[in-house]
Amino acid sequence: MALPSPALGIRSTATSAHPTETFEELYDRMEGDEKAFFDLLQRELDKVEKFYVEREQEAIKRAHDLRVQLHELADHRKLYHEIYPEGMPEWEAKMGRILPNGVQSRAPAFNKLRSRFKYAFDDRENSSSNTNERPNKDANVASSGSQSPVMSERERQHLRLAMTEDKEHQTYSPERYQKYKKDLRNAVLEFYRQLELIKNYRIMNLTGFRKALKKFEKVTKIPCLEMYTDERISKCTFSKSEAIDDLIKQCEELYTIHFEHGDSKKARERLRRQQLEKTHYQSVFRSGLMLGIGLPAAIAALVECKFHLIEIPGWQGLLQAYGGLYLPVIFALLFELNLWAYVTARINYEFVMELARPSIDYRSFMEIPAFLFLTLSYCFYFSFARVGSSNVDPTTWPAAWLVFLCVFWLNPLPVLRRGTRYWLLRVMFRVLTPGYSRVEFIAFFVADELNSLVYSIQNIYFIACSYANKWPGNIFTVCPSGRTWQYGLFRCLPALSRLIQCLKRYHDSKLNIHLINAGKYASVIIQQWLFVWWRNKGNHDSGASFIIWVIFATISAIYTCSWDFVIDWSLFRPNAGLLRKDLGYSRRYVYYFAMVSNFLIRFIFVWYIPFSSRNVRLRSFFFALAEMLRRWQWNFFRVETEHLGNADAYRVTREIPLPYRRVDHDSDDESDPHEIEKLKGRSGHRHISINLDRLRRGIRDHNVNEGRGPDALDAGPRGHAPEREYEARRPGDSQERVPTGEQQV
Repeated sequence: MALPSPALGIRSTATSAHPTETFEELYDRMEGDEKAFFDLLQRELDKVEKFYVEREQEAIKRAHDLRVQLHELADHRKLYHEIYPEGMPEWEAKMGRILPNGVQSRAPAFNKLRSRFKYAFDDRENSSSNTNERPNKDANVASSGSQSPVMSERERQHLRLAMTEDKEHQTYSPERYQKYKKDLRNAVLEFYRQLELIKNYRIMNLTGFRKALKKFEKVTKIPCLEMYTDERISKCTFSKSEAIDDLIKQCEELYTIHFEHGDSKKARERLRRQQLEKTHYQSVFRSGLMLGIGLPAAIAALVECKFHLIEIPGWQGLLQAYGGLYLPVIFALLFELNLWAYVTARINYEFVMELARPSIDYRSFMEIPAFLFLTLSYCFYFSFARVGSSNVDPTTWPAAWLVFLCVFWLNPLPVLRRGTRYWLLRVMFRVLTPGYSRVEFIAFFVADELNSLVYSIQNIYFIACSYANKWPGNIFTVCPSGRTWQYGLFRCLPALSRLIQCLKRYHDSKLNIHLINAGKYASVIIQQWLFVWWRNKGNHDSGASFIIWVIFATISAIYTCSWDFVIDWSLFRPNAGLLRKDLGYSRRYVYYFAMVSNFLIRFIFVWYIPFSSRNVRLRSFFFALAEMLRRWQWNFFRVETEHLGNADAYRVTREIPLPYRRVDHDSDDESDPHEIEKLKGRSGHRHISINLDRLRRGIRDHNVNEGRGPDALDAGPRGHAPEREYEARRPGDSQERVPTGEQQV
């Protein structure tokens, strides 16, 4: 914002404000450049006001939805405790969500509840339901097993069918109660963070306008600060509204009542823990200590290779096995630098990757790969230094480390970052089940990472083959690398996962860009199979297999490299010097360096063309290392692009979907027999939803004066999130803004 020149201060006597003068009168007597300043200030004020009002209205609506959900869950909680008075074991709740037949075990419990409320499951019961009396609570507890009417088999089957097929039954399934309680807690936490951001936005802009006016007043000697503030800024909603402050207080009260049993201090600590910063000296020290101890062991192992090669049969295969194991560990260590760059550039990677808050700090993350590097380095050293060789074979140590790795990740004890370990296991499950699991950014991001670790993935088969054949001296004859269909299958697994993810996203969104992306991974799969075919033929640099592979490898390299530049990194925008208008990193040369290096490594396959048995395995390892470094470099700009897309669409918080969709609860239609008949005519099980809705309402009315009411419930829900579109709008594509929540990443 340009300010008038100090040299114009001579005009201050002419434009000095009188005590009774309004800002409009003062504005009319200003010079052109002074008016231009206030015109710009007014445009900014209007923009801030419009944005704030939109966000405030969204927050008010979201707060209302959360309160409604708490009341909904109150009914759910009553139903849950009626069916499971002693509580449900966690394993049974999880199995009940997975196995639809688990609803059969709920039929007797529903039979007991049926005797308490005046409603029926079919037409015959509708005619006689008015004669049923609801026993009191104590009598029911005493005789729940003997005096409750027994459901007929037809009624039982009807109920099972309804609970299996009807979405209303699935939503209010008792097995889902604990899950909804946990998920709504996260929804309230995310909403509280959203309110804090809106409040900070308000404070920041009020401060900014005041500083701009003070600077203008100092330069021009025109006393306009208080006048403009009173007449323009103070009349704006973002200046005088207290709605956000009220919502913050309400959110704290809701969280106190529902999740912390009235402990307001604990609730505020939990809500504000998301913004708390703490030191990480101990984490950094532990990480550095483990790296400092592990690195000498790795170097010593390389030195020992020269002296004990003859004593270790299949030593070349052992080196290849360790090379494949080291690549993902080194990649994880380098990912620490990715996280550091995101934090330095103020890239909201936590939101992009949908990490639960408070998430692990990037400095604490370093402990996991550092610990794995330490253990792997000593296994490497023990193998080639022949430590304990009289009792332990050198080839035993890679298997020992793999077993240790499995135990480490599956360890249920709350040590060694259990939350982070289990989070990664859940992500890997979604990556390995691409057609079944929802496709979110973190799922295809990790799948892309695996596409650059093909060397390590195919090494799994090599290690298995080596152990199956007891590590013979001619290990590469017995287990030829890259020449059998098994190797081709392992090489294609990451690309196949991404291909299925793209097809699923196209099926859900009908956007053609996902088909184009699927074609990219199809070209990678074809190229991988043709490479194995060529290596198996052994034609070196001649023959049909070689020519076909070179053609498809070139097509695949051009395809993938173009996608990296145009889509993943959003480069080559017009009038931006081959880059884009908005850059997350301040140094432009890093973008040009990344473009050149990415192109060269994408075409690294040309170094396979001078086929020679000499050093071919060493070349393969260094090519795999280069591809891993290319992916590490790719990470910087891929997450940056996603962040800029979020910023362009005003997305800074997650909109956690809420599950309860009820059947016109405030309508009297549900009590009309003719309406029920109409619903029965449309769907054979729809009237069951209405009856179960009555059940929930009956439970609420029955317990209105007993125990905790809906406002005292500590629970909350969400259902299965709908498929979400992850192709972020690229910076510069459009100036149209998308309201928060309509498009999430």
